[in-house]
Formats: sequence, C-alpha cells, structure tokens
Amino acid sequence: MKVHRLTMLLLVTMTVTACGARPSGPGALPGMRVMAESRTDDESLQARHRRLAAALVDVDAMVGEQVAALKFPGVAVAVLDRGRRIWSRTYGVSDLNRREPVSHQTVFRIGSITKTICAMATLVLREKGRVDLDAPAVRYLPELNRVNYPSADSPPITLRHILTHTSGLPRLGRFDYASARSKPVTEAEVLASLRGLRLKHAPGTVNEYSNFGYALLGVLLQRVSGQSLRKLLAGAVLEPLGMKSAQWEASSVPARLLATGYHWDGERYLARHHWKLGAAEGMGGLYLNLDDLNRYVGFHMTAWPPGTRADGPPLRSATVRESHMLGGFQRPGRIGNGHGWGVVQLRGVNHVVFHTGATHQYAAVIMFSPSGETAFVAMANTNRAYKPLDKLAGKVIQRLER
Repeated sequence: MKVHRLTMLLLVTMTVTACGARPSGPGALPGMRVMAESRTDDESLQARHRRLAAALVDVDAMVGEQVAALKFPGVAVAVLDRGRRIWSRTYGVSDLNRREPVSHQTVFRIGSITKTICAMATLVLREKGRVDLDAPAVRYLPELNRVNYPSADSPPITLRHILTHTSGLPRLGRFDYASARSKPVTEAEVLASLRGLRLKHAPGTVNEYSNFGYALLGVLLQRVSGQSLRKLLAGAVLEPLGMKSAQWEASSVPARLLATGYHWDGERYLARHHWKLGAAEGMGGLYLNLDDLNRYVGFHMTAWPPGTRADGPPLRSATVRESHMLGGFQRPGRIGNGHGWGVVQLRGVNHVVFHTGATHQYAAVIMFSPSGETAFVAMANTNRAYKPLDKLAGKVIQRLER
C-alpha cells in the first residue's frame, strides 16, 4: 500500500524533528512549515500523529482549493495541535502592486477577534478584584443610565451580559467609523449613542451580537483601569503573551510587513482606507501577524484539559476555560457565546470555540476544539475571504477531529 508522500513527511516531522525545523527534500511543499512537539513516543501519541498527518494532507488540499477558487490577494493559515503549530501555509502577496509574498510576519487587521482580547482584559481585572461581572455595569459606566429598558422587570445590564452578547444593546452605535473620516471616533461620540436608546430585549434573554456593546466595554475598561485601552490590553494580555507585532495603527506597522487591505467590489480588488475606530477600538481595531495569532490561540488551547499547565500569566487556566463556555443566561441552542468567544457544536465535534473578524478590507478566523485539542487560524487581506474562511474553518476542524 502506498503512503502519500506528504503524509509520510508530516508523520516523520511530527514525531522526530525538533521544534522549529522545516521539512526538506522532495516531499516538502513550498511555503509550508511543520513544527513538532517534544513528547514521549508512546503508541497513543504515535497513532495521533498518524491520524493528524493524514488529515493535514486533506486540509492542505481544502485550503489550497479555496484560495485558488476565489483568488484572494494574500492568505496566511495554520493548524495547531495542543497549542503548537504543526502546519502552516502562506499564499499570494501582501500587496498587489509590490508583489511582496505573504509570510508569517505579514501583519493583517484581525477585526472583531480583538473582542476576545478585550474580554481577557476584563477577566484579568476581575481576578484583581476591580470588577464584578454580575454587578450592574452602570456602576463602572454611569452613562448606561441613559438607556431605556423594554420592561419594568428587566434586569440591569451587567458586564457578563456585554461579554456574552446578551445585553440587549444594538449591533451598532450611532457613530461613524467606516467612512474615510480624518479623525478617529471619540469617546463622546460612542457615549452619545446611549441617549434615548431603547434596548432591543431584556438583558439576559436573547443572544444577539453587539459591536456597540464592545465599544462601550472599551470605554468602561479605561474608566476602571485608569489607563487607555491600548495600554491596558498591552499590559494585561499582549505583552505577557509575547505578541510583539500587535499594533493599533496601520502607520505603526513597517510598510514591508503590512498587508494592504482590499475590498472586493464584485469584479476587482480595490485598496481601501483603514477604519478609524478610535474610542471604539475594543470592538475590532487590532493588527497582528500569524505568529502572534498562533501564540494567542496556543495560550487558550493549553488551558484544556484541566491540569495541563500552571496558572498564568495573564490568567488562571480555570478562568480561560470559563471564557470558552456558554456564559450568562442563554437559551438552549446549537450556538451561543462565552466571554468574548463564540461557542458552537459542529457535526462530530461537540464543543468548538471560535471568533471571526472582518473589516471592509481584511478577514480573520480562529476556531479550536478544546476536547480534540486542535485549532485552525487564518488571516487574509480582503473582506471577500470573511465567509469562506469561516466555513472553511469548520470543515478543517471536522476533518482534524475525524
């Protein structure tokens, strides 16, 4: 029986090669890296590696077909096993004019994945005793007194409601961040959206995604911490995890590393301006490269199963696991929200944690299975990749867990 050359390459690399090595020889695929773990050679581990090696052959084909079919300008993807990258690919270019190839250091905007980092910072403050997730959020942001509740028996909005998208706040606030404005959104503009606002539903009764909720969360976190949101997230999450590529302004990223973002107008790719989120940055303003996104996902993955690693920094493992579970009052269903994360069941995979991110010129996705201990991450420099990458992530996780 013949063994696929890539399968054999991956199997040997995963079980023998030192971490960080690149595959070489006739079986290596251009642009692909395979990284190994240092683990004992017990039979169950060998079997796991054989299963994943076979799955990665299919994953490589699935991703390549998707990228080729839609002709994305540039894409960077990776698969992680137990918190370590075991496979990655880069496709295309970071800029259609310069033709600079995408690499692991290419920086993309991750959009709403930023929300998960804001949620982590909130949990850091809770562990320090600075916030109570179930206290009325008006305690920390008095301007929330401006909202009108839909019924007399509606409970007050809490931080847990905001984190889990069950607050009743609308998807968007009445402030402009997407146009080619010259100045970033101000705190006053974000808070002005609360005047006369009627909640869409009583807090804790309906799960409905709210960008506005996380814009308010960013303002609230600044009030509680006495720091700018950027400084808070850097100290609470980004620096402890070694995410050195993290930036909030495109102009802060070296030009050779920044992926130019492209909007697909139905016929061609057009370079577009970057959203100036300003005081609303908590809902989606961060830029990262693939290596740092892998570090971030790896930290979350290795909180599972309990007892896998020592606590922190920046969070206790039990707290990280809590963020991956359905939080607050949510109706039964296949999909819901943890603290910053989406939580879903897929066919054959009972517990999947995920988040997508998109602006009008970038797309990104994180999806991982705590029980199966595998993850898929992807970044692209076009909004056209948003839904395809989301669907692809689900298919990849199902294949890895089969």
